[in-house]
Amino acid sequence: SDLYFRVWIIEGTLKFDTTMDITMEAEYIIVNGVNAHFTIGSSDAPYEKEAKIKLHGHWRSLGLPKFGVKVIAMTSGRLTFYGKPVVPWTLLEATANAGDNTLVVRGSNLASQGWTPGKRITVTSTNYGRKERGCKMDRNDSCEPEEHEIQSVTSDSAANTTTIRLTETLQYTHEGKSINIPGAPIDKTVEQRAEVMLLTRNINVCGTDVEGFGAHTMMLSGQMVLEYVEFGPNVGQAFQLGRYAVHYHTPNEKMFKNGLTESTDPKMQGASQALSHMMGCSVHHSFNRALTAHGCYNLTIESNVAYNILGHAMFVEDGIEMYNTFSNNVVSLVHRSFSLLNTDQTPAGFWITNANNRFTGNRVSSSHQFGFWYDPPERPTGPSADVKNGPLELHTFNTRKQPLLQFENNVVHSCGSHGVWIDQIDFQTTKGRQNMNIVGTQTWRNNGQGIGVITGTGHLQIIDTIAMGNSCDIGYIKSAADKWATESNGWEGNLVLNAYLRGDESRSTRAIGAPHGAWVTFKDVLISSYKKSTQPIHHCLSCKSWKGGMEVRFKNISFVDSDLKNDGTQRPRIYWQNDYHSNIFYDADGSLSNSSGPVWVHSLSGTNSTTLGHFPPEYC
Repeated sequence: SDLYFRVWIIEGTLKFDTTMDITMEAEYIIVNGVNAHFTIGSSDAPYEKEAKIKLHGHWRSLGLPKFGVKVIAMTSGRLTFYGKPVVPWTLLEATANAGDNTLVVRGSNLASQGWTPGKRITVTSTNYGRKERGCKMDRNDSCEPEEHEIQSVTSDSAANTTTIRLTETLQYTHEGKSINIPGAPIDKTVEQRAEVMLLTRNINVCGTDVEGFGAHTMMLSGQMVLEYVEFGPNVGQAFQLGRYAVHYHTPNEKMFKNGLTESTDPKMQGASQALSHMMGCSVHHSFNRALTAHGCYNLTIESNVAYNILGHAMFVEDGIEMYNTFSNNVVSLVHRSFSLLNTDQTPAGFWITNANNRFTGNRVSSSHQFGFWYDPPERPTGPSADVKNGPLELHTFNTRKQPLLQFENNVVHSCGSHGVWIDQIDFQTTKGRQNMNIVGTQTWRNNGQGIGVITGTGHLQIIDTIAMGNSCDIGYIKSAADKWATESNGWEGNLVLNAYLRGDESRSTRAIGAPHGAWVTFKDVLISSYKKSTQPIHHCLSCKSWKGGMEVRFKNISFVDSDLKNDGTQRPRIYWQNDYHSNIFYDADGSLSNSSGPVWVHSLSGTNSTTLGHFPPEYC
């Protein structure tokens, strides 16, 4: 039941006995060849005992070509681990205060789904992201995600909740509440709730305790199925390309092996990873990412949790990766890395180099910089730069012109900078720019913008957003377009639609930051409860004295409890720079300026007006 062989080479089938706990130790575990299969449990009979794979090695160990050391490596074949199913994460039902030692969380079935005494959990931060720039992997910091051990669990089926007693008290307060938005439908609330993540699984892959040098799992082709597996602590190898905690690595593989154009045989998978997936796993205390999708297509990453990660956590690497699905994953506490990619100095929970992938129901908190970052290169990078000899067999491939396949119902909060950061995605066909939709995002208490649109992004539609407590809830720097979004063209173009933006009683925030560069329409937007001295709308977030004068359009804008400050005095709705370089707003129906009909709205040059400024009414 306890075996330590320095090198394992699996070219047939190796499976764990289901009747005993097993600890397997090694420096290298190599799954090699199409007939190789390393398996623990099965899809219809998950492993019930305790399995640990502990990998050895240090910075001076001899490494294999391609794979290095301290590794589970697969050249081809199958690697399938099926742990005991658990509920990977839940939400706080009620606020837990500093000094408490109990949590009330959603769901009454947790005790039978892995949440038992002795298991480790993480409660995420619900603060404003101001501390996240100083978090440390050893947790010698004042950041507010907390890791705890479960002492006892009590279920309440009538309330559909579970009370978790912890072995130690909470150091910080973690919110668990719904906040209403005055003026909004009753079902539109800010769900300000900490995630609670279960870290423990009965199959564990970890490394020996060597600072910065953990275990890693890497495959090149074939099938890798990971269900309810714990990776950590001591996984990933700091500052090393390709040494990630979990790594699907198939760049420049053909879609299928042996010249096949399609196959349902898992051993024949190349770049197409439709028969692989990672589900219900935890990755924690990783020195290099949580999950990397590299050069692959059709991969599913679902219901995983990632905590205390160095560098981008969920990592879409080269910009060639498409049709992959990231669903219902939770990421918390992402640290900057000073020696990997340049972008790892401003890391994201999800770093997305190709928009043609699906992201649904994911949640990010306490990332040093970004929650979700769309950051496509102009062309694929790394080994995928050779697109002609890759799986697509194309002469050229413009990563920035790919469609935004799906981004729906994602939540981001308490990040050190911005929640969703969107740059250089501009879906174009022979018919011109096409609409791209971001739908149902909740973004709250991020230190920077809730949703930020940077440059080179065309015909992006931000729909059904709920935001609160960000420095600016929805902000633009500059956008691109072929046309204005209008009723006559079916609202094709850049559009913010059905946004519910709420002020924060504890922080001065803005609802909207308008772009330098025109082409954006705000329609059906509620601006509610902005009662601080800060005006809820900024005429142009990036305009300097030599920029501005661009048009931004508004229609059906509602203001509720947002014209008077807390002290009862009036405050303008719009921040102007009080000169002619301020932007010009077209108020299409008078709702922005309380006018009887359409009007152009601008600052009064050289004055400090306390009301909306206009050009002379005979002209505007």
